Amino acid sequence: MYDLTDPLTHKLHVDAEDDSDEDCIDDGLPEFCASACTSEDRPLCVPNLACSKVARLIYFMAVVISIYFIYAIFFSNSHFADGTPKSPTFNLSKASNILGSLCAEYSKGHVDGSICRRLCTTPNYTIADLYDKGSKVVIKLQSEDKDNILKMEKAFFQNYEQLDPSLREEEFTNAILDIVNDRLQLGWPKDYKDHLMRKLWPGYKKGTLTPAQRKSIWALLSQDEFINLQLLQTSRVLPKILGSCGHIYQVEYLIPFRMKGYYMNLKAKILLHLVGTLKLFDEFLNEPLQFCDVKFENLGLSSDYPKRFVIMDSDMLYTESKLHNLLTSKECTTDSECPLFDCHSKCDTTVGYCTGRLNDNVDVFCKKLINKIFGNFWSKNNRYLAACHEPAPVNATKRLNDLRLVWAWNLADV
Repeated sequence: MYDLTDPLTHKLHVDAEDDSDEDCIDDGLPEFCASACTSEDRPLCVPNLACSKVARLIYFMAVVISIYFIYAIFFSNSHFADGTPKSPTFNLSKASNILGSLCAEYSKGHVDGSICRRLCTTPNYTIADLYDKGSKVVIKLQSEDKDNILKMEKAFFQNYEQLDPSLREEEFTNAILDIVNDRLQLGWPKDYKDHLMRKLWPGYKKGTLTPAQRKSIWALLSQDEFINLQLLQTSRVLPKILGSCGHIYQVEYLIPFRMKGYYMNLKAKILLHLVGTLKLFDEFLNEPLQFCDVKFENLGLSSDYPKRFVIMDSDMLYTESKLHNLLTSKECTTDSECPLFDCHSKCDTTVGYCTGRLNDNVDVFCKKLINKIFGNFWSKNNRYLAACHEPAPVNATKRLNDLRLVWAWNLADV
């Protein structure tokens, strides 16, 4: 018999009770909890099953299942549980309105084009994306697992300057010739005007243009990129136009190039593509093309165009004559008023106008593209890289002639 008044004995008795509780909770007993759990001054202990590890697992599973059902009910009410796709991150309503408005014009006989029927009469596509920033609107459609790219400067046909319906066809085609010659400054002769019209509107026959076709051509010709894509196609650095409807034109789908870290393992091939693009700029007709918006995001890839990049947005691609005219016609008082994006120019304060272009395509490709890949690591054995590290002052003419000699041997098939 223990004397509970003895402090040591009392402590041992309390410890024994605590151990009894612990066994009840963690170890389990054959039938019910120990008698220590049922003393008058303690609550009844739950059955052994409720104290076991198996019970705890059951409780945990019950909680998980409950959470799952609550989650499922919530998302069902939110129209996600039934497989309905999430709302697109782009403005689907505006994209639908653009195409809907175009098709309304087509149904009224106001516009025409080779893809109008596919877009409006027998539509079989879903709208996948809309880009609506700056001076370009781009709609991406998906049809039969293929991507279709539609481009325009302004979203709606009504936003374009309307054609004077009283113009005779001869006056209309003369106006088209003037627009093209102003944009490209290649001196397209009047004797080849019909050929020009066939380039701009495939299937053109003199005297057969309908009012809807004339309105559509007029809207297309007010967009610089459309002119570039149709008439500078021989440069082989631009995507093809696959068709048009009203003011909208469909271009060949390209894979946008995005410079990523793991591409550094492919930098030799990327360099070859960049130099191939420079080569084609230089070899265009009688004068090189000048590109004033150089960045990786503006380059695309296509299996049909090996050893070169394709320009995805060519608004700022010019013939040399056109760029010179643009720059030298700008009035100025300071140098900051003269550059046209990547095409540098200075103010000639003696006459109050800007000079012609001071840098060239090689300068910009080196600074904004090639040097970003290779940094300060280069070798004189690689003529392409060496061209980017010419000691100042750079003799641009000699550098370009040296490059022409190299790529005549190495890039003859570009």
